Amino acid sequence: MFPILHSIVTWISSFLLCLFLEAYSNTPYNKLFEINGKAQGTTYSIKYISPSSVVTKFEIDSLLQEIDASLSLYNPNSLISKFNRNPSKIEFDHHLKQVVQFSQQISHETNQAFDFTLKPISYAWGFQNKSHTTKPSKQKIKKALKRTGPKQVYFEGIYLIKKNKKVQIDCDGMAQGYSVDFISSFFKMRGIENYLIELGGEIIAQGKNLKNECWTVSVSSSSSSVSGDLIQPNLVLCNQAITTSGKFSKSVNIQNQPRSHIISPQTGAPLENSILGVSVLADHAAYADALDNAFMVMGIEKTWKWLEGKNNIGVFFIYQTPDGSLADTCNAYFKQNVK
Repeated sequence: MFPILHSIVTWISSFLLCLFLEAYSNTPYNKLFEINGKAQGTTYSIKYISPSSVVTKFEIDSLLQEIDASLSLYNPNSLISKFNRNPSKIEFDHHLKQVVQFSQQISHETNQAFDFTLKPISYAWGFQNKSHTTKPSKQKIKKALKRTGPKQVYFEGIYLIKKNKKVQIDCDGMAQGYSVDFISSFFKMRGIENYLIELGGEIIAQGKNLKNECWTVSVSSSSSSVSGDLIQPNLVLCNQAITTSGKFSKSVNIQNQPRSHIISPQTGAPLENSILGVSVLADHAAYADALDNAFMVMGIEKTWKWLEGKNNIGVFFIYQTPDGSLADTCNAYFKQNVK
């Protein structure tokens, strides 16, 4: 009896082992897929882990074109461009509603350090016309500031409405971060859990890479107007986003002096503080993208104060010291992600 039982057990074990080996041999291995392209006046790079290619470049380009049709200031037929030309209102879509509502939220949270209604002031300084070199008058800026602020626009039914016909909005302060989050949601919908998405330097990392490790990214910030030095921390990201704002990344020369494209909502003038760049680490790219602009305006000390009690936001500053050299500083949450 026992020899027979032993034979049966041995046979069953061998049978199960064969089934396991056959199943394992038929299991597709994960591979690294990459998609690269151009969009929103910059480039994008996407890496994802999957047994097969389940996302195409055509699909990514289509998603970005969909966002541009809503939020692009360079597309005269986009919803945001039509709203800025319209004296009263426009029927919004999902993207415009999401970004405007989120912009209003961040503006409230940062005491209006982030303001998406400064387009007329930015235009007055010449950021839409690089040949413009004249400093706008104080009276012109003061008049324009009266038409700014998050409450200048509101939603009613299916419409986005402006309180003054000259109100114009600019969502570029978070549009690329929003685009990264939107693509991230698309990947999750496709069942992809491990990926790295970068658009114009704005990055989100989810899951792990092929080595089953968190993604490593390089965050670069420099200012050629100060020196050729490059401060470039490497970060390890797991289910996090990182965005960067540089003071002179879109500068314009006014009276032979470079002026930052980032406007102070309080003064209506380009920033003149010592900060050259800010990188923000957060759970979502749109949130980080809006905050990096707000922190540029707030400055280092006010940013540290604002961050008190917030344990899931990392900040990295590059600034110019009084002697003209570059220096950097970051909070504890950012530092723990530095490789």
